Amino acid sequence: MKQLIPFIIASVLISVSAIGQKTVPGNQPVELGDISWFRNIDEAKQEAANVNKPILILFQEVPGCSTCKNYGNNVLSHPLLVDIIENEFVPLAIYNNKGGEDGKVLKHYGEPTWNNPVLRAVRPDGKDIVSRHAGRYDVSSLASYMEFALSTYGANTPEYVDVIAEELTSEKRNVSEAYYSMYCFWTGEAKLGQLDGVISTSPGFMNGHEVVKVVYDKQKTNTNEISKKVKSDKFSFVTDPSKFRMDRDPQYYLKKSVYKYLPLSESQRTKINSAIAQRTNPDVYLSPTQYKWKKKIMEKKSESGLVSLYDKDLMEAWKMCQEKFPV
Repeated sequence: MKQLIPFIIASVLISVSAIGQKTVPGNQPVELGDISWFRNIDEAKQEAANVNKPILILFQEVPGCSTCKNYGNNVLSHPLLVDIIENEFVPLAIYNNKGGEDGKVLKHYGEPTWNNPVLRAVRPDGKDIVSRHAGRYDVSSLASYMEFALSTYGANTPEYVDVIAEELTSEKRNVSEAYYSMYCFWTGEAKLGQLDGVISTSPGFMNGHEVVKVVYDKQKTNTNEISKKVKSDKFSFVTDPSKFRMDRDPQYYLKKSVYKYLPLSESQRTKINSAIAQRTNPDVYLSPTQYKWKKKIMEKKSESGLVSLYDKDLMEAWKMCQEKFPV
């Protein structure tokens, strides 16, 4: 066995060298959030070239000020943003308050030292894809920046990225509500939820009629466009909504599927519910981690011990699923 130890150690070192040194979530500075980051730009470039993905560089003060800590705890720990960063980009963290290799990268990009968080999306060769992201420290700004960077890079942006980005960025933009009366709000929710620009749907009752409340992004659609698309379904636009009472079974089709055991955002729930009803593929709206959880759930021989999570708070439900199905 003693003769094997040097060989094992050498093998481990070779393996680590091959994949590059990366940070470990849960055992790293809070300023880095829950993301596993490369710490060497050459290793990040090599990985990006191998997988043909852009690099997302975080210039961060570590240890940092309250802004840096809050960014790590609140933005870089949002589970869906973590999934986008780790799966659609090659993440690289550069400390802006250190010298050595970090200092060289700072100098190359002209980034200031001892600064608040800055992000740059760059190509595998290190050249900027879009302008640097600075001065905005919220989930909506980061989601919008990453979606723009991916589309500019020319990547085939996954559907889940677009849905998540639209939902998170709509919180900073003007959204509006519309109500439609119909013969069956479950059908109405499925039909309306699939439309572009629709962020969420809620079935309910209003003045004795079945109604669906639609929340939509005013920059992407409006009531005239929505009404045109559902004209053949004979949905009636309610011009004077009042006394809306939500039904106890939102996302009726999702509720009867395996997807109910997953932590989902509001827009994901809406799109997945519509996809199931329209018999299209709901998986396109799942992040990679959510998809892995779905596979693990489907591998179980019974539903015993499973808890419905889709309608719970995303952060709380995510932690519950992490504990039950570590990936």
